[in-house]
Amino acid sequence: MLERDLRDAKTSFGADGEAWGKLMQPFVERWSEFAPEVLRPVLSIPKHPWLMARFGINALRSARTIVRRYQSARTRALFAGLAAHSFLSLDEPVSGASGMLMAVPAHPVGWPIPRGGSQSLTDGLCRYLSTLGGEVKTSSRIESLESLSHCGLILCDLTPRQLLRIAGRRLSDSYKRQLERFRYGPGVFKVDYALSGPIPWNASECLRAATVHLGGSFEEIAASEQAARNGRHADSPFVLLAQPSLFDPSRAPATKHTAWAYCHVPNGSKVDMPKKLEEQVERFAPGSASAFWRAEFFLRRNLNPWTLTWWR
Repeated sequence: MLERDLRDAKTSFGADGEAWGKLMQPFVERWSEFAPEVLRPVLSIPKHPWLMARFGINALRSARTIVRRYQSARTRALFAGLAAHSFLSLDEPVSGASGMLMAVPAHPVGWPIPRGGSQSLTDGLCRYLSTLGGEVKTSSRIESLESLSHCGLILCDLTPRQLLRIAGRRLSDSYKRQLERFRYGPGVFKVDYALSGPIPWNASECLRAATVHLGGSFEEIAASEQAARNGRHADSPFVLLAQPSLFDPSRAPATKHTAWAYCHVPNGSKVDMPKKLEEQVERFAPGSASAFWRAEFFLRRNLNPWTLTWWR
């Protein structure tokens, strides 16, 4: 369990507490300075060079190298789950950076979830834009950027292939060649669940967490991520699961719950993974498959907006 308070975290990690604190504390204590720095473009000149140099020394390392400082298999597994957000093999350089960038803000900020669901983030941004005189138009398919010639500035939140399709005439030949050579990384297989009750975790502390990582040991999680990285489907995939209705009643009808889970898969995968996902959940919450997972699920290969249909 990654406790919010750094002091509580150090205590809960036992013999690894001091090592965890030594790695995280400089950035937790200076979060207000560290956050803007780490979110700036990589090539910018840091305003706090010594702080960023200290981060870089560790961030450039692999997750496997970083966990060598920890004695407990539990601590190593926890960091593996954080680092696995990177989609990298945990033996690759820089995979440790993802683990640190997930762990550090967990202490000063936490991992907040939006009340009412992710749509509330979009709604809030749109409301703010309207106060600045902006207007949001939806359901307007853009087949070519030529149809936006009246716009002074165009920002395209697209994949390289999509950008080539709609903006090819505006791009230089050299830039188009770069886009054509773009190497896509692994993807995700995500399932949204409607539940008749909370997931019956073996570890009761999981009921205090909106986000749960299911993977077992560092070695198991590393094997899962290496499989996806190398174009294979893991037999026991590392599963990232969120259970927001435990903390936000607006996410589900009274007495019901919601959860979503995903695992990493090779790029372009067409393999259905619900069975393997649910086997991992059942492993850590015995009885969940028969008692709590009676739901219709909706696969979204590209993390599109989703809708739940309640099981009856």
